[in-house]
Amino acid sequence: MSYIKSIMDNPGDFDAMTIARADYAGQTANIPFTPLFSVPASEATGTFEIRGYASVTTPATTSSTLPAFYVGWTDADSGGAMTTTVGVTETGNALTTFAQGQAIINAAPGTEIQVATVGYASIGATPMAYAAHVVLQKV
Repeated sequence: MSYIKSIMDNPGDFDAMTIARADYAGQTANIPFTPLFSVPASEATGTFEIRGYASVTTPATTSSTLPAFYVGWTDADSGGAMTTTVGVTETGNALTTFAQGQAIINAAPGTEIQVATVGYASIGATPMAYAAHVVLQKV
């Protein structure tokens, strides 16, 4: 289960700097690249900070790897398609296992900022489940 919110849709749900967020619960696989925010074509500058946090909610029977976040965007200066890792994978298999990270990106106007997770692994009859939270703020 997941949901993605944008300030364009729900202005009352955000603080002054947060423009988009995504929350995922009960994940038992990598999350594919999913649009988080469409940078308006009229945006003069597209510098954003993206923060991610994930935690194990159900440990696997044997072992697991909590995935890292990936962010994809089109660079405002070069026009190139960019990706970066936000945080790292964590190999703990306990309810105390978590990962977090942040990145600054400069997205081109009229393009999308996307998020994904990469590196999920789970061994055993019970798969590891995790929750993930992403916040995008204008810098």
